[in-house]
Amino acid sequence: MEKLKILRKSCNYTQKDLADILGVKSKDISDWELNKSQPELKTLRDLAVIFGTSVLDILSNEPVSTTYWQPWQKEQIIDSFWGHIGILLCNSNNIKWYPITSATAQRIHKSLCSDGNIHDELFSVETLNNRYLIINTNSIKKISLLDDSSVAPKNWEIPWDGYQGLGAEE
Repeated sequence: MEKLKILRKSCNYTQKDLADILGVKSKDISDWELNKSQPELKTLRDLAVIFGTSVLDILSNEPVSTTYWQPWQKEQIIDSFWGHIGILLCNSNNIKWYPITSATAQRIHKSLCSDGNIHDELFSVETLNNRYLIINTNSIKKISLLDDSSVAPKNWEIPWDGYQGLGAEE
């Protein structure tokens, strides 16, 4: 992953700096840059967040494209992929799943556990597949949180081409 070295140097990170941010060993960074091994998917996602790009950009042979982004501060904690939120609408039998970050999962969990009654509220959630859900809690049967290490439930339904969003009518 020659691109990793280019990205790391463009941000003035040493291998140790990047290893500290990711919570891995400096040798892991060296091995990745020398193509001796590859990082896990969750680490690739974290690298994409750190460098303001995508996993595809990091792995492809094309030039890296970035969006408006400020260099990552070493003291910041990465708000990375946590798992999924599942929404079961009253008029449906299938839960729609959306990827969320750790901070979003904590905020949802806190809201759901605060008083146990979230009816008559609008609930908003930013997802990692570029969706901003505004949920009318009177229109749902169930909200589920599923972390990345959990076994997918029986009603797990993500289409072959990735995540889908709720349509405007939903």
